[in-house]
Amino acid sequence: MRHLHAGHWLGFAVFLTVPLAVIAPKGGVILVALMALPLLARTVSRGFHRQVLKSPTAATLALMLIWGCTSALWALEPETALRRSGSLALLAAAAVSLFLACDALVAEERWVARRATVVGLTTGCLLLIVELSVGLPVNTLVRGAENVTKPTILNGALSIVAIMAWPAALILRQQKRLWLAIGVLFLAVIVLLLGDGNSARVAFGLAALVAAAALHWPDMSRRAMVIVSTLGILTAPLVPGTFLSPDRWTDALSGTTDSAIHRLHIWNFSAERIAEKPLAGWGLDASRTIPGGDVEVIQDGARMQLHPHNAPLQIWLELGVPGAAGLAAIVIIALMSARHLPREAQAASLATTTAALAVASLSFGIWQHWWLATLALATVAVKIAVADSEPSNAQSV
Repeated sequence: MRHLHAGHWLGFAVFLTVPLAVIAPKGGVILVALMALPLLARTVSRGFHRQVLKSPTAATLALMLIWGCTSALWALEPETALRRSGSLALLAAAAVSLFLACDALVAEERWVARRATVVGLTTGCLLLIVELSVGLPVNTLVRGAENVTKPTILNGALSIVAIMAWPAALILRQQKRLWLAIGVLFLAVIVLLLGDGNSARVAFGLAALVAAAALHWPDMSRRAMVIVSTLGILTAPLVPGTFLSPDRWTDALSGTTDSAIHRLHIWNFSAERIAEKPLAGWGLDASRTIPGGDVEVIQDGARMQLHPHNAPLQIWLELGVPGAAGLAAIVIIALMSARHLPREAQAASLATTTAALAVASLSFGIWQHWWLATLALATVAVKIAVADSEPSNAQSV
């Protein structure tokens, strides 16, 4: 039996990312935690743990966690803020362990992890096609028929496909398998068209536009993304009451599902509450208990449905200006880390970031552990895919 190395552990993690999301979306947290344990010892033994002291991403995450913990002093529910801070700190530590392990991979280990990334995405897409075409047979078997009602239970998995397709396609392109790379993206499109996840479709479409632009104008595209993303995060509280005001769009969206207009009401309510405490916010994880959030705006739809369904608004609402600045910094770091990459690798990196940002701005609570674990695993996939493309003197993220 061959010795297990870091490529196997990381490969196993990225291989399971999409298939696990189909049948057990919250299992991603356990996956990240379990994979971090064996990799941490290897990373420390090789001295790569010292890189965390040079990592701008790790420093920014640490500052945001400290600020989130401090917000318990004025949070609506201090104990909830503290518990959330603790769980996020553990998840962040596990994620950073995975990132450091990626930096320490040797050629053979990277080959194993890259192969697992492609096979995992393909397997997950094929499983999704079966689920969406035949009526959720696997989910019915695993969860029981009484717990499987609508295809929307797969929306999380669809979002993950929209994000993970890009590093998988890059890996195949680097192996001179252009048509297979195109085939992987086409497979992702089929899955997204079969599903009900509008957010995932929007995310993939925007990512495709960014990838196409970056292939032709890499530097200009990266700078444009930095500007647009930063302005979008910093001005997020101003948009729901102006351009995305519910009153402005009610008639136009009257023929669609209630979810679209409901989302606008949630965002508008979030902006109103942000305006009351813009500097420090209401405290970490306060969205669930924000005053007035339980008032109905549509049938069976409250003004705050657990969270704002928008990462910038949620961070503004709970952590105020420092939180928004921290989120903007993390996004800028992610985008600028691609500046040393060749054209195709940069395009895939920017596309992955775009898809993740789009999903985070339209769905899910930013503190949901499974979602943060997904973002960590997507980062791992990108780092694995671009490893050979990055100059050895490039700044580690």
